[in-house]
Amino acid sequence: MAHYFDEQDAFDTGNVLARTETFLSAETDVDGAAVATDAEARAYDDAVGVDVDAAEAADVSGTPTVFLFRDGEYRTRVTGSVSFELVKQSLGL
Repeated sequence: MAHYFDEQDAFDTGNVLARTETFLSAETDVDGAAVATDAEARAYDDAVGVDVDAAEAADVSGTPTVFLFRDGEYRTRVTGSVSFELVKQSLGL
């Protein structure tokens, strides 16, 4: 993710797949060409749609959103950066 943040000015809708493929192939063990091909083919749109539907049903408005439960009982949810101390406090630990 740091790559995208650091290079954000170089990305636009016309080059994001090519730049992603190049970065993944050069800097990781991920098959950059396969990632770009799947993105172009929208291979995972249905799976992403399921997640989007679930987020909308849960009224999630940002990421990350953490739902906290204790002993199977819903306590609260937190959106954004979540510290361990906040989790402990929210769960009464």
